Amino acid sequence: MFFQDVVSEKMPLSRMSRILFRVISRLVQPRWSQDGQFSISNVSLLVLDLSAEHYPTHALDVLPCLACFPSILTNFLYDFYTNVILVNMTTPQQLVWFITGTTSTLGFGAHLVSTALSRGDLVIATGRSQEKLDKLLEKHGRTDNLRVLQLDVTSSPDIVKDVVNQAVAFWGRIDVAVNNAGNGELGLIEETDTSAMRRQFETNLFGPVEVMKAILPHMRPRRSGTIVVLGSRSIWIGETPGLVHYSASKAALHAMAEGLASEVSHLGIRVLLLAPGAFRTDIYSNSPFHQDNFISDYDDLRAACTKRFAGIAGHEPGDPVKAMEALVDVVRGEGVAVGKKWPEPGTSLLLGNDAERDFYKRFEKLKAAVSEWTDVVRGMWYPDNAI
Repeated sequence: MFFQDVVSEKMPLSRMSRILFRVISRLVQPRWSQDGQFSISNVSLLVLDLSAEHYPTHALDVLPCLACFPSILTNFLYDFYTNVILVNMTTPQQLVWFITGTTSTLGFGAHLVSTALSRGDLVIATGRSQEKLDKLLEKHGRTDNLRVLQLDVTSSPDIVKDVVNQAVAFWGRIDVAVNNAGNGELGLIEETDTSAMRRQFETNLFGPVEVMKAILPHMRPRRSGTIVVLGSRSIWIGETPGLVHYSASKAALHAMAEGLASEVSHLGIRVLLLAPGAFRTDIYSNSPFHQDNFISDYDDLRAACTKRFAGIAGHEPGDPVKAMEALVDVVRGEGVAVGKKWPEPGTSLLLGNDAERDFYKRFEKLKAAVSEWTDVVRGMWYPDNAI
């Protein structure tokens, strides 16, 4: 839909508002987006330019910032906002999703592809295996709403950028980028070769960072977009033997996503950080327990760890279909998300009873430790800064 087509003849705009709208649309048309398409965030630029105030969230909020304008322009802006912007804000939009790590049939990515398509959205699914991507296409009847691109997130930045550019070329934009690709490298710290930890961080941290850096240049000009980051509740159970490499990579990913959320919020770009618990995907089935350097002191601990992780696969309590349904609801502001605020920077959306349990257990442990050591904690500042 082109910008000048947004106002239909059926919309109850006054004649003067229609005239002003056509004049302004011709003046600012080049600024809307690279593909000249209408979006709510782009219309907000018009209100921002004319009022020098932040984009209001309710029609009545626009009135105070228009006091200095002639009545005709004030009426136009109010008319346009209530009859065009609010209408489009409440009308479901067809979103374009870019999803990494979609080739595991049991994984979050494959389920998210199905869920997004079921809502009528457009999906670009990526993964390392072209053969598996072709099977994903077949599963969905080679629908025109699905495109696939081969992508290993650990590839060079230039390759990642090239794939993202190809993705944008399909439908002219990416509305939602989901960093789902990841893996698990299990093992005790001293017994696991450091190369395994480097691989863990390449896939779970540096890969997502490169994907986001490739997508942001396409979102910034539109002042619109959502970036979803699949974190983990493992950041609150980092003391679990054998899980440390995975937990450390996800803790770094959480910190990166929280920082990014603050850095891009003024650009109209949202970041959603998820902290799922144990879901019945195949991550544990595909996560090797490294035993590169046997040390007898760890024999009992190693045996307990390998038995524990082997017993998890296939028995996780979380339903990945429910998780991805909730994710799409949150991004679209539908279903379970209706009436709820978007999670603020520095927070994450927990998924699963175990995620909630582990969060509160970690919180209570930290609080108890701070309480025990309060005199030390508060005895570090210079006297004139003490509280």
